[in-house]
Amino acid sequence: MKDIKVYLISGVVALAVALLVVAMVGGNNQPQPQLGATGTRFPNGLSTDSTSPVAGEVRGTTLTITGAGTIGSTLAVTGAVTLNGKVTNSVTATTTEVTAAAWTLTQADLASFDTAFITKAGVDGSLLTITLPATSTLTTFVSTAGERAYWSLVNNSGTNVIKINAGTGMDIMEHQATTTAASVHLLAGQVGRFEFIRQATSTDMKVLFEGFENAD
Repeated sequence: MKDIKVYLISGVVALAVALLVVAMVGGNNQPQPQLGATGTRFPNGLSTDSTSPVAGEVRGTTLTITGAGTIGSTLAVTGAVTLNGKVTNSVTATTTEVTAAAWTLTQADLASFDTAFITKAGVDGSLLTITLPATSTLTTFVSTAGERAYWSLVNNSGTNVIKINAGTGMDIMEHQATTTAASVHLLAGQVGRFEFIRQATSTDMKVLFEGFENAD
């Protein structure tokens, strides 16, 4: 009987010690450190320099990508950019058929597409007048002094002419012209390339224009 009691007491003590260890290791209510949460790897950001990141931010001193990369939103670069390969501008173009005689473009028309293919519907030889937006409405498209952006327009009409008027606050400047112009023209099949430059001393813009036609 004495041996049985000893075994029973030893078993009870062993069980108590085991329960105590479990409570100390995993049974407390203290929050455990986490690297991520459901659906994200690092919801509080990731930093490889001396500054703590804000939520969702990735911070670092250098970045090397050995494979293909995709950026799904805006990319801001504060330093110089070196490109060692071919650059393809693949912003989706838009095709529009205009039935009216006049059309005033908006900021979205310039910012959403790099190239617009415009067809003037109606009688052959009719004129479509396009007016560029006023510079006061271009709050995100070339909004800072010295910024520039490119935009192209293709006259996709059979024989109709497109006239492009400057928006309020703009000066259209042709390649070899010595003075600014209020408007330019694109005949059927011609391409116009515009370069918008926000001026340094005002909110106005210089718009450089080049027209292209078939060489054959």
